Amino acid sequence: SQELHERIATENALRHTEEKFKIFFNASPVALAVGLRENNHTYAEVNDQWVRQFGYSREEACQKNGLQLGIWADAEDRHRIIQQLERSGTVSGYEAWMYARDSDEPFLCRFTGRSIQYGDQTLELISMQDVTAVHRHEQEMMQLNALLEERVQERTEALTRTNEDLRTAVRNLEHAQAELLQREKMAA
Repeated sequence: SQELHERIATENALRHTEEKFKIFFNASPVALAVGLRENNHTYAEVNDQWVRQFGYSREEACQKNGLQLGIWADAEDRHRIIQQLERSGTVSGYEAWMYARDSDEPFLCRFTGRSIQYGDQTLELISMQDVTAVHRHEQEMMQLNALLEERVQERTEALTRTNEDLRTAVRNLEHAQAELLQREKMAA
């Protein structure tokens, strides 16, 4: 009876831990997916943010991979991420353009993740943070910097021309003054 009591308590604790994990996993503000390496990197689980970000339900996403769902703008990016995971067990800061369901407008995701050995399976926990707005701001800043540099160059060239015009005018005035002084000396 004591053994049964301990077993029930252990099962309840395990169930509580699983529920807590599921709550944290789904509450993440970043899209998360758990992939199965041995099953062509199909999704075993995706969180609520992943569902919102990509537009597929869990049922549609699980047991499929990103190629099957058509979310990769360039399949070579997926291949590089998989190679990195298989080589080092981690991927960090890799950026790739992705598609949401029924969208022709790609968005930029920053991938971070790691491989985890779980029994006889290799799981891949991957975060896919939408950084499109950050990327656009960076692009706008680069364009603004280029425009400012162009304007500084134009102003520098204009100032150089103005300075040269002023030097010429001063030389002409000095020359005219010298001529006037020479004439005054000759007249005197």
